Amino acid sequence: MIMHIVVNVDMTCPQKKISLLSFGGKNSSIEILVTNKYLLKNKIPWLPTMGEFHFSRYPEDLWEKEILKIKFGGIQIIATYLFWIYHEEIEGEFEWSGNKNVRKFVELCKKHDMFVFLRVGPWAHGECRNGGFPDWLLQKGCNLRTDDPMYLEYVERWYREIAKQVDGLYFDQDGPIIGIQLENELYNNKEHIVTLKKIANKVGLRAPIYTVTGWGPKGGAEFPEGEVVPVFGGYPEAPWEQHTKELPPNPNFFFTRLRNDAGIGNDLIPSSNDALSDDQEVYNYPFWTCELGGGIQKTYHRRPYINPDDVGAIALVKLGSGCTLLGYYMYHGGRHAIGKLSTLQESKDTGYPNDYPVISYDFQAPLGEFGEVRRHYHILRNLHMFVEDFGDILAPMEIYLPELVPANRFDTTTPRVAVRSNGKSGFVFFNNYQRNPKLSDIEKLQVKIQLPEKALTVPFQPFTLERDAYFFLPFNFDVGSFKIVYATAQPLCKLYNEKDEELIYVFKKCKGLEVEYVFEGDITENIVSHKEFSEVCNIEGSSYTRISNVQLGVEKSILLKHKESDKNVKIITLDQMHAEKTWKLKINNRERILICPTHNIFVEDDTVHVFGENPEGYFYLYPAYEDDKIEFDENLRAEMVAENLYRISFWFEEITTDVKWYEEEFVKNEFDRFLYADVNGKGNIKQFKLRYKIWGNKEDLDDLLLEVEYVGDVIQAFVDNKLVNDDFYDGFNRFHLSLKELNFPEEIIIKMSAISKFHDIYLQKVPDYKDNDRVAVIKSAKLIPVYKREIKFIKRR
Repeated sequence: MIMHIVVNVDMTCPQKKISLLSFGGKNSSIEILVTNKYLLKNKIPWLPTMGEFHFSRYPEDLWEKEILKIKFGGIQIIATYLFWIYHEEIEGEFEWSGNKNVRKFVELCKKHDMFVFLRVGPWAHGECRNGGFPDWLLQKGCNLRTDDPMYLEYVERWYREIAKQVDGLYFDQDGPIIGIQLENELYNNKEHIVTLKKIANKVGLRAPIYTVTGWGPKGGAEFPEGEVVPVFGGYPEAPWEQHTKELPPNPNFFFTRLRNDAGIGNDLIPSSNDALSDDQEVYNYPFWTCELGGGIQKTYHRRPYINPDDVGAIALVKLGSGCTLLGYYMYHGGRHAIGKLSTLQESKDTGYPNDYPVISYDFQAPLGEFGEVRRHYHILRNLHMFVEDFGDILAPMEIYLPELVPANRFDTTTPRVAVRSNGKSGFVFFNNYQRNPKLSDIEKLQVKIQLPEKALTVPFQPFTLERDAYFFLPFNFDVGSFKIVYATAQPLCKLYNEKDEELIYVFKKCKGLEVEYVFEGDITENIVSHKEFSEVCNIEGSSYTRISNVQLGVEKSILLKHKESDKNVKIITLDQMHAEKTWKLKINNRERILICPTHNIFVEDDTVHVFGENPEGYFYLYPAYEDDKIEFDENLRAEMVAENLYRISFWFEEITTDVKWYEEEFVKNEFDRFLYADVNGKGNIKQFKLRYKIWGNKEDLDDLLLEVEYVGDVIQAFVDNKLVNDDFYDGFNRFHLSLKELNFPEEIIIKMSAISKFHDIYLQKVPDYKDNDRVAVIKSAKLIPVYKREIKFIKRR
């Protein structure tokens, strides 16, 4: 039996009541305006992406490289907290140098054309000690996070210091600071938000956009009308939950108009027995996120492992649910500093409900605490490529839900579908992925989109929506002078080939779907390639041309030629692996796609920076031009492998390594209490010494990572008696340490507390205790060379 999902695009949307013209700004080249649904950049709808990266939790000398990696992940705005305790740990002694140099960080963002969103607190959270408040402030006796005059006096001083540091970098000064978030998770004091905004403006701290977090109990956080834009979030897990049981199905995997998520921060925000809802006034504002979970941080009592598809599916669901600014927390992991007076992580010692690692703030993010590139970096980049090139089309589109929607979060059989449309064209979103419990295949599925003028069924033939699949399909989608009625492939990006005067559209194959493109009318005479796989069909009185059995790859594209304009349209379809390793970029000021299955890349000044773990690799560049020239060396080869398709191969001097470790006598130190074990109990804590050898030129490496596979409770690494990293065991992730960043120390001391079968800890994968009650063991240790090189394209004259 065919399952028909009907979506009525009736174009009856609620009337917006609030003017947001007070938001926005203009400088010498850019004008930003905020409408009730989306942003305008130079009067064009803009759907930006934003990723959180904390400059104070990462080494200053590595900022620029990481900013470029973020940029080439498709992120356009970097959001960053300013933790008060990092900059004024001792009252009156402000620190703005080294890793705390916010000015340098913002200047680097400007250098690389990245916007900046400052999250200035005063209270930030971010798993920081006291939520970012300095200890001395807590001892003043003022009412924090209120309009207490004593508190506001200190806040004004804090804001004034920030304002001085970034003066000259504000948006109206042609700087990159596009937004400021006031406070964080303050759900019940909108008057205080107004006061904070006034103080910020008074001291010169300004931006086109002001935001507050909008989640909270009942209908969400209270916020002052017309003063700030409420922003939202959604995480794949909730390690701050104060129990160790499996969580119920997560509502963030469902398409919905609901923006509020009372699960975020519910360790600090009071829970409510009322059904989760949105205050109606939030619909007067665009739907933006600042905390889509790019991963999640582990607490001591809950240690979820994040699958890359957890992150990818939620981002796609929020986009399908009407989001017009995709903001992630965290996009790049980092590390807590150790202060002059204390450690700086959130812990129960300071009255907060959770214990976190002392150093590690990896967050299982797309880019890890040492810049490691994870698969969800690539999954998200595919989404970001789309909104970069087609966001002006998508941003104004409303969300429409089917007549049949899941009954509740426990419904695992009703298809999860949404449509975003302007009444004529749009995109239909599907999600059959859920973290827990897993969903089943849905067979014989079709979506009937009832547009104002006519109905459209996508696809013409029913299909199986496979378990764990999530994607979106275009309908009535213009490609040059042709119209795709629908495609069973997801659009990635578009570019222009100057040489052949071709408009190129790149799509990716969706999980479980056979690729077909259905065009309006009979275009068989326009088909230059794939003609043998085309057919003209008549459905409900309309004529269509369907191209099926589509071959995958750049060199197997569909080529259409329009007789009147003589402009070619080329459609490239990539498989999932090659799509995820595709970047869109410019070299010699020409648009290209670069496909690199073996390594990761970013580009600066017509130089491709390649980095990764393989000692050899290659990438494809398309389209290639006759005047594309590179600087050759003995470890580089370039060849034209198909029309306009350049393959560049490269090699590295291979590094070989050896790691040995042995157990030694346990020596107590000040960080033993963060092992959460009785240091006097036999077998509770073990200590190991690791030494290693390297053969090859380690100085030319991008990094040299120590990777330790272990079973234990808490692991700590020391170099020269200094704690340099730690982590909580979760059964999946391995412990990492950058040896290059540590200047290749001769030895590393590892301390590890034993994990016990009697510990009350949430783990998705329980260790094999065999005949023991507890275990602390290093199973393996190795060094991972991360190679790097530059491939320079000679600039055109």
